[in-house]
Amino acid sequence: MSEPEPTEEFYTYLLNLSRVRASVLTFLSGFTFTVISIFLNQLPDPTSVMSQVTLFFLTLLFEFFLFLSVWQMTIIISCAPARIVGISYSRVFKMEVATFSMLMFIGLSLLGMSVMLMFLLWNLFYLALASCVVWILFIVIAYSLIRKNIRRTRVRIESARL
Repeated sequence: MSEPEPTEEFYTYLLNLSRVRASVLTFLSGFTFTVISIFLNQLPDPTSVMSQVTLFFLTLLFEFFLFLSVWQMTIIISCAPARIVGISYSRVFKMEVATFSMLMFIGLSLLGMSVMLMFLLWNLFYLALASCVVWILFIVIAYSLIRKNIRRTRVRIESARL
């Protein structure tokens, strides 16, 4: 037995839920970024082990919030075509969505890199290196999720048109 087709109400609910999640996650990302900036400036000795552990934890939290916000924005982008399956998209529209998605991904990736650059400004080389490794891991996972979502959306649209 196959699953029933999602209704319009379900897509509306999913889209609204994803928008709220994306807003909350971007707010938390900005808050965590601000806390990292303030701690770097206000800590008496940012090179101490306890300071670096705290900064690394905050960096993990920041990167995790950014990762989740990219994931939610991908859900929002991939949910809209599922609602309007019968409409054929122009090449310009497809290119605009693809370009915006890639620029959003690049922008959020560069935002994550800015934390590592702040650590390098304070000569916290090992903290910057550890943060860079974790951030690269998040970027690879986020990119694979975006590609998977795009492929799944294309398959769903093509199968609905047949």
